[in-house]
Amino acid sequence: KAAEESGGKQWYQRRVRGSERSLAAGTLAEICQAMKESIIPFTESMYTVFMRGIKDNSDEVISNSVFGLGVLIESSGPTLAPKFPEILGILSTFLKQDGDRRTVDNVLGAVARMMKTNPGSLPLETIFPTFVEWLPLQEDYEENITVYTAIYDLLNSNCQVAITQLPTLIPIMITQLTNKKVDDETKSKLTEILHGVTNQYQDLTLKSITPDQAEILKQALAHLNGS
Repeated sequence: KAAEESGGKQWYQRRVRGSERSLAAGTLAEICQAMKESIIPFTESMYTVFMRGIKDNSDEVISNSVFGLGVLIESSGPTLAPKFPEILGILSTFLKQDGDRRTVDNVLGAVARMMKTNPGSLPLETIFPTFVEWLPLQEDYEENITVYTAIYDLLNSNCQVAITQLPTLIPIMITQLTNKKVDDETKSKLTEILHGVTNQYQDLTLKSITPDQAEILKQALAHLNGS
């Protein structure tokens, strides 16, 4: 543990180039993601490292550290739930119009991982509308599947906060179906969500979208049904 903490401090020294700090943060994030629940004995140490990275002066280091924090939360189960208020407070400072968009996307990914892991530990009625407000992702498209899986899970559990946001969410999800930067896995998840929403909230869906969006939705559902 002492070696890990020393290493964490070492790569955050300002004399270490930003590109090297960014690489270190990204590598540690990937390790956390690969180890899954095996990371739990080291969660506290890694939490300290990523929180230090979030306070860096390099956008790349911050973005990778936010991503690392998210995957650490996901891999650690309920371990970090008591720290959610602190985490949310810090992450919210990056949600600004003139901020680094990749960092914003990684903030959304981190919050999505919090929602997937411990939704009961979050003030969803407060954070989910803000979460939706910053969609869709614009830079880090790899976080899409995490974001929309979290939304799917909430809707599948009949979360009223998520259902209330459907008039905003539905058009966003439909537009992503024609976004060439969105991968097939994400589009499949989006179609799955929209299929369920359309079946359960047909009138609301039709009232929330334009004719062009309705045609995109029709084609996507037809493809899903094999027709």
